[in-house]
Amino acid sequence: GQDLAQRLFAARSADTARAAALTAGGLYLVLGVGPVVMGLAADQLAPGRADEAVLPLLASLLLSPAMAAVLVCTVVMAVLSSLDSALLAPAAVIARNLSPAGHQAGLSLYRRAVVGIGGASAVLAWWGEDAYTLLEASYEATMVSLLVPLVAAVSGRPGSERACLAGMGVATTVWAAHLVVGAEGLLGSDLPVGLACTGLGAVVHATVARWDQRGAVTQG
Repeated sequence: GQDLAQRLFAARSADTARAAALTAGGLYLVLGVGPVVMGLAADQLAPGRADEAVLPLLASLLLSPAMAAVLVCTVVMAVLSSLDSALLAPAAVIARNLSPAGHQAGLSLYRRAVVGIGGASAVLAWWGEDAYTLLEASYEATMVSLLVPLVAAVSGRPGSERACLAGMGVATTVWAAHLVVGAEGLLGSDLPVGLACTGLGAVVHATVARWDQRGAVTQG
């Protein structure tokens, strides 16, 4: 997510960023077991109601009204604390890329970028079907566009800039086209769009990286 990306981009060195990514990835897997356990518990504690919102369901079953209110407030604060990161992280990247001065971009440009990201987010929220669909699409977008170059960088074989951009561009474009038309599978097949586009991006990344390596050897 944006919180992890912010810390990685702020790292002092590539080794620090690589170690942070590996550590955070392991923690994500460990902490990700919690929601799965809660879902399984909800199915056992309230048979036939597991299709409802699991957290409010478990709160109503296991907590007093006062503690349930505390839990709801905690969840709301956790969500709100992530919103500023979700706005500031892409706004900072856009401002730095648009500014001729790079990291010396003026404050007004950052402000306009934040307003632009907020407006685009509002449009997407209005266009989306429901909160879960939007959340799923946001995670898929991160996986499709960033997973391959990040894994390549962590593994010590990042490839060229052109390979990264080509893989990200092709995967994101194909995924976005399926998202717009509402397709469930890649090109009408049973393959999940997100995973298939991520694999497509990996193939494009590896192919372009190999071409660049051959070109460098030939020129050398």
